[in-house]
Order: sequence, then structure tokens, then C-alpha cells
Amino acid sequence: MEQDNAEMIIKKLKKEMMINRVFSIISMVMTTFILLVAVVLLIQVKSFMVMAEPVMEQLAKIDMEVLNETLDNFNTIVEGLDFEGLIETLEEIDFESINTVLEDLDMEELSETLENINDGAEKLETIGEWFEDSPLNFWGTSEE
Repeated sequence: MEQDNAEMIIKKLKKEMMINRVFSIISMVMTTFILLVAVVLLIQVKSFMVMAEPVMEQLAKIDMEVLNETLDNFNTIVEGLDFEGLIETLEEIDFESINTVLEDLDMEELSETLENINDGAEKLETIGEWFEDSPLNFWGTSEE
């Protein structure tokens, strides 16, 4: 009877030992998997940090107080704008008439007129320079 008892205990111990081995193997596989995932994540984070380093350096250079002050000023300006009035004004503008006027504009004639104005301005400047240096200049030069 003692031998049967001893055999039962040995069978029970073998069964428990087999269960412990299975759980140990499962734990080992899970631990290995978690370790591999951690290594892959570490590599990814390191790669990301290398890419993010220049951005972080630029962000570190920003003076947050000045940025906040600028944003406050911008908000104040935007709050002061009358968007409804601006929209009404834009709706009142006759863009079709403006387009018609621009289409009817003779660019060659406009260019020629501007050239004539520039030529006249140059001639007046030349006359002014001559008059400053001439004996007819009773008032003297303005540079004195």
C-alpha cells in the first residue's frame, strides 16, 4: 500500500512537473516576444529621435514669450476687424465693370504714356540741376 501511495505521489508530481514545464515554456516564449518587441520599439524610437532632433533644436530657439505676445497682438487685430462690413464692401464692388475696363485698356498706349511721363520727369530734373548751378539762382541751393 505504501508502494501504491508512493507511485500515486510520483505520478502526481510528474503531472505537476509537466504542467510547470508547459507554463515555463509559455512564459519563456512570451518573455522572448516582449523582449523582441521592446528592442524593435527602441530602434524605432531612436530613429524617430534622430529625425526629430533638428526640429527640437529649432523649437528650443523659439522665444515663447515673444510668440505669445505676437499671437495676442494678432488676436487683438483680428478681433478689431469688421468682417461683415468688409463682406458688404466686397459685395458692392462691381468686378465685371473693373474687368471690362481692364480688358479695354490699351497696354501699349499706357506704356507709351508712362515713358513720356518718365522722360518729362528726367528733363525737369535736368533743368532743376542746371538751375541750381546757374547764375540765375537767386535763392541759393537747398543743400547749404
